[in-house]
Amino acid sequence: MSENSKRVIFGLTHSLLCSSAFVMGENFLFESERLCFRELNFADVDNLQLIFSDPVAMQYYPSTKDIEATRNWIQWQLDNYKSDGHGLWAVHLKESGEFIGQCGVIPNSPRGFRENDVGYLFVRKFWGQGYATEAASRVRDYAFSKLDLDTLVVYMGPKNTPSRKVAERIGGKLECIEPPERMRWKLETCVYRLNRNDFVGNS
Repeated sequence: MSENSKRVIFGLTHSLLCSSAFVMGENFLFESERLCFRELNFADVDNLQLIFSDPVAMQYYPSTKDIEATRNWIQWQLDNYKSDGHGLWAVHLKESGEFIGQCGVIPNSPRGFRENDVGYLFVRKFWGQGYATEAASRVRDYAFSKLDLDTLVVYMGPKNTPSRKVAERIGGKLECIEPPERMRWKLETCVYRLNRNDFVGNS
């Protein structure tokens, strides 16, 4: 399938422009209707701390993260960019340039084998506005059309209803609920799967 065909199928165009001076100065990889995406860097420690230091935003994770853990998180993404060409990306509002969260495709092995995990974490004041669904949808399309990945997974705890709804809205199907002993982080985990063939025709 040609790249042009993929863009038509996924609605990927390059006609949208990031309007603010701040956003224009960034090296953005791709965009959606309201959002722009770029690689994380160590200047994002304070941005990520808006999420990682918030116990409500992190309620479904083992713990909050301090600055050192946040720097380690960024280094993990930098390593992912270098080794795989993808990881979690910073997400900004196109209109204002404001950082609102992170979303991307993480090379991950929590079940003992490599999978490509769609992750999304947003600053709490931006919840409830459809940004997570918009970002995850755009990342899904980018993963299938640009990165040419065949399958994606999304992990979350069974009680994380907002995250489960996002996974379902972007087309994820519940594959299983893994018991704690099967997961690296020792927590019961839902696994949603998205297959490229469900979004791209076989032509």
